[in-house]
Amino acid sequence: RLELGDDAVDLVAFGIAQFLDGGAARVGDDVESPAAVPRGVFRDAVQNVASRLEAQSDDDNDIAQDIKLFSCNCGRLVALSSDLVFDPQKRTFPQDEFCEGFVNDKSIVGAWRKAELALFNASHYYTNWTILRPCHVYGHNRLCGPSIPPFKTDADFRQLIADGANLNLPGGGHFLIQPIFIDDLARMILSCPYSQESMGKAITCAGPDVVELAGYYKAIAAAMDSSVNIVETSIADQLAATPAMAPYFCHRIYSRNAIKSANLPMPITSLGDGIAVSL
Repeated sequence: RLELGDDAVDLVAFGIAQFLDGGAARVGDDVESPAAVPRGVFRDAVQNVASRLEAQSDDDNDIAQDIKLFSCNCGRLVALSSDLVFDPQKRTFPQDEFCEGFVNDKSIVGAWRKAELALFNASHYYTNWTILRPCHVYGHNRLCGPSIPPFKTDADFRQLIADGANLNLPGGGHFLIQPIFIDDLARMILSCPYSQESMGKAITCAGPDVVELAGYYKAIAAAMDSSVNIVETSIADQLAATPAMAPYFCHRIYSRNAIKSANLPMPITSLGDGIAVSL
């Protein structure tokens, strides 16, 4: 359950659950469910479906069962996927919600796409859901984010910036991203129950500013009164070591027309303002 003020919505996070522990978002044991299903059973289902996806489960029946449970007990299900599900070789610029290809492999990104398909395949009996595909999410207690290599924790990233150390980026960090501030994403999530236009649809979520990955890091360093020296490393070497990183190595820029068409709040927080709030 994600809460902002007096609003709340049931949420399943396929891709960015680690963000939902501070700032505008809160999720955990306070999940409440309708009387038809015991609170603990529903809470466990919400948590377990994400766990199965993270484990890249091949059991489609398990996921289908969870969706049936959600269909009976969710006022509106909001599924957080990721913009990484688009096949990097089939993208258009700017990318809208429709793509000629999606990631279809055994990676975690492939698992997120599999979860999307499970919802789409349930549309003949259940459409009271919305899939949101955020681009790089940042804000409050997280800046480096889960979607940008090579940092595992925000503390590692901040320490490197504070030290003014070299930052090794495949391709020199020249790929474009469109970061979205966590509060803007939270407002979109909480607005889904009031948007009939978003039912049964997948919507990409991107902020107002487009920036190179290297520029993103430099903006954070400048806000910390520090600097960062970008060192270009080989994309080919990175992919040879970790093939699943392929969806990261492309321009990730988006049309935001679907947000407007769905009558969801447009993300408006500038990158500079979002970084300032987060430091």
